[in-house]
Amino acid sequence: MILQSFGVEYEILEAQPSHIGGRLLTHRFSDGPNDYYDVGAMRFPNTYPMRRAFDLFHLTFGAPPAEGADVIDYYLSTPNDILSFNGITVNRKKLKEQGYQVFQPAIPESYVAQSVQYWLDAKVGYFKQQLKRDFTSGMKELQAYDYNSTRQFMHSLHPELKEELTEYVINWIETFSSGTSMYDCALTETVMDELDFNYAPDVSWKAIQGGTNRIALAMAKQLREAEYPTGRILQNKRVQKISPPPSDGSGPVSEDVKNRTMLVFVEGEAKPRVYDHVLSTVALGALRLINLDGCKLSWQLRESLRSLQYGPSVKVAIRFTHRWWESEIQNHRSGVTTTDRPTRMIVYPSYGIGSQDATMIVSYSWSQDALRLGTLVKGQGSLAEQRLIDLILQDLAEIHDIPFDDLKSWQVDYHAYNWYDNEFTVGAFAFFGPAQFRKMYQEVTQPAGLMHLYFAGEATSTNHAWVVGALDSSVRALEQIVSSILHISLYFFSTVRLPVLSARS
Repeated sequence: MILQSFGVEYEILEAQPSHIGGRLLTHRFSDGPNDYYDVGAMRFPNTYPMRRAFDLFHLTFGAPPAEGADVIDYYLSTPNDILSFNGITVNRKKLKEQGYQVFQPAIPESYVAQSVQYWLDAKVGYFKQQLKRDFTSGMKELQAYDYNSTRQFMHSLHPELKEELTEYVINWIETFSSGTSMYDCALTETVMDELDFNYAPDVSWKAIQGGTNRIALAMAKQLREAEYPTGRILQNKRVQKISPPPSDGSGPVSEDVKNRTMLVFVEGEAKPRVYDHVLSTVALGALRLINLDGCKLSWQLRESLRSLQYGPSVKVAIRFTHRWWESEIQNHRSGVTTTDRPTRMIVYPSYGIGSQDATMIVSYSWSQDALRLGTLVKGQGSLAEQRLIDLILQDLAEIHDIPFDDLKSWQVDYHAYNWYDNEFTVGAFAFFGPAQFRKMYQEVTQPAGLMHLYFAGEATSTNHAWVVGALDSSVRALEQIVSSILHISLYFFSTVRLPVLSARS
């Protein structure tokens, strides 16, 4: 959209034949207005770091977007949320009153007297505040500790943080606030996660009515219907190889590439496509499957593409006959249930409250939890998925005190998705290990050597797993392309917000 606003010619090569938007993926069970769930991105905190995402909503749905029609309220939690841990099930309000006693006696009274969030803030809150005060200097300070995993850092002493936590306490915090083994990631990931989810008290959250894939569809529609279109979106174009043209001018396309610098070979096409610049937004795991030998990447960049970690995630949704979770007894109108059962997280929809459409995310998991559930995601109707659904229904029955047979009889359809089984993403989102931000991240945020090959996507930003990460990385990559052409640094690119770039220039 930025290129088109500048009148620059482009082509978008999309490998998938019928889907655009990558992890902006929405599954629709029917034509019902609320009979869907977001398989990928699904919620957005309205905070300063997320400003570009909200600019995009304005740009694609109107400025400001129609509240309720396009951008709706999303409720991350409610007092009626259920927490089910250690075989004990209570709602959030009651658990707070009990002081998180469900983990006694493993956790000392001095810890359970405070909240999980209190101890999380005690260990990473300092860095979060530094990032809020000045992101550049705060990130520089944080990188001095990036060689630590979150678990390791919580064990250690920091000049600002005198409290050293035991393994049981750390596991307690992780279990309540994250996924199993997620604290083995880089400390930077946990700090950024806290910045995104807990930027400030009383942050309002938003979602896209009808599913987040509407964002990508609206963007594509604007590109295709622009008064002065300068490019096109081409689907079912799987890239096999990227390279510069032969240095000696040899080859079947030598005449075509006299003044061009990059060749892109697409599966099923006899001749390579020829471009001045190539901007890859391919997830790094999938990029490894594209031949880049001719680009002569540095060893450091090759190591980064091979090693930078992506996290697993599994989502399962069930379509029921009715919205049983909204009954007078259950009273779950949005919010979330968290548990140490295999299901891990149940998301009650913030959309369609009181309607006839009855679709709910019955399980949302990450990291080790997702790896284990993912072994049962084998395709609709498979025996493995029948076991998966029965396992989840059993968890729902126990947590909500509803007979399993009733839930089973109310089930109409289901959809299960394992992001590590997606050949186009090879993982759910970037989730770096210790020290990977310090060095390897720098490699994938720079052009590939002397080649006109650039990298964008959420993995090449500090906001992993968020739409705003993809937006930030796009602005950064375009600044690099313009700088390579003009040999100057365009500072405005790093600070400009998307609507400013929507007018032709």
